[in-house]
Amino acid sequence: MKGILNNYFISVIASASLVCGSVYYYSDAIQNHIDETGMRQGSWVITGAMTKDSAYELGDTVEEGNFIDDKKVGTWNKYSPSGKLRSQITYENNRPIGAYIIYYENGIVEESGNWQRNKNTGEFKRNYSNGHPHQRFSFSDSGKRNGKQTYYHENGKLALLVELVNGKEAGVMRRFNENGELSEETHFNNGKYIPRSISPPKAKPIEFTPPPVEVTENSYIVATPEATKEDETNAAHQFNENGHNILYDQNNNISQSGYFKEGRLWNGKWFKYNVNGIALRVDIYRNGKFIGHGVLEQE
Repeated sequence: MKGILNNYFISVIASASLVCGSVYYYSDAIQNHIDETGMRQGSWVITGAMTKDSAYELGDTVEEGNFIDDKKVGTWNKYSPSGKLRSQITYENNRPIGAYIIYYENGIVEESGNWQRNKNTGEFKRNYSNGHPHQRFSFSDSGKRNGKQTYYHENGKLALLVELVNGKEAGVMRRFNENGELSEETHFNNGKYIPRSISPPKAKPIEFTPPPVEVTENSYIVATPEATKEDETNAAHQFNENGHNILYDQNNNISQSGYFKEGRLWNGKWFKYNVNGIALRVDIYRNGKFIGHGVLEQE
């Protein structure tokens, strides 16, 4: 969130610093003028000719807003090279402050929130380009996430719900599958994961298996017993859609272990158990495809 906003602040300030003009007479009807002391005043329109960004034509409007004594004030609008509104950022004394909105090229709001002292405060919203919510956060005045924090799948269904206190997880973190069904509950205390604290789901999640490829009886492979980088666990044990994870089933048995890509097991092991929790087999996945069975290690 902060990275997106910082990019805009840097670009709009840099482009505005390159403009120049004639003597400014204080009038709303006059644009792009500089007063007798060399300071920009009043309404300004920054064009492609005033920037070094080759994506803009010379006459394109890059951004527009007001200066007082050479400092940005009020709302500044920035536009994409296609002419679409890209952001609306409020300034005070040349610093971003208060409400801001960032848009996708299709006009959908990508991000909105409030900015104080280079930090997000209050309610923060980020959406997918299809308009569905992506993240809904709440920030304290000090810029730390506080209270209920929600993540959503791209189809609009709830993906994760967690409570934060001063930026740290507290209580139960719940995950949901793409149908909105509860799939996992993990417990935290002051931001620290409580080991083996995953609760049984209240509704059976829909198991998503990557498309298998045809294998023969000779395609079985032996899972390596040595610990590798892929076997390391995340320090906070939070699910990483693009990274290493270890997932547990409702009986607290390891169900999946390895590297995930876009929330799907990509390189790793998928453990299968019977109704009594006894391991039956290990399915091996490489590049998102089932390639055979590993050998179960004896206790």
